[in-house]
Amino acid sequence: MLRSILAVLFGYAVFAVSGVALFQLTGIDPHGAIAPAYMAGFVVYGIAFALLGGYLGGWSAGRRPFVHGAAVAALLATGASASLVSTWKAG
Repeated sequence: MLRSILAVLFGYAVFAVSGVALFQLTGIDPHGAIAPAYMAGFVVYGIAFALLGGYLGGWSAGRRPFVHGAAVAALLATGASASLVSTWKAG
């Protein structure tokens, strides 16, 4: 059970650390307005690292990789939904 939890958290961390690194390296404010070309590139980058995080979370679990990958996806979707709801009125 502990290995499953750690595997899912590891998959999430891969995504989260990559996002922090992207904004730190580019110097772009993650909550500010950005050009559409940057936005498209950042979305593709985020999707790639979400997939990588799900894959690595499933792989590191050692068993039932699809279930663990889906748990990483659910955790990412929950965080994204909460972020969307909290900034809905801001535009």
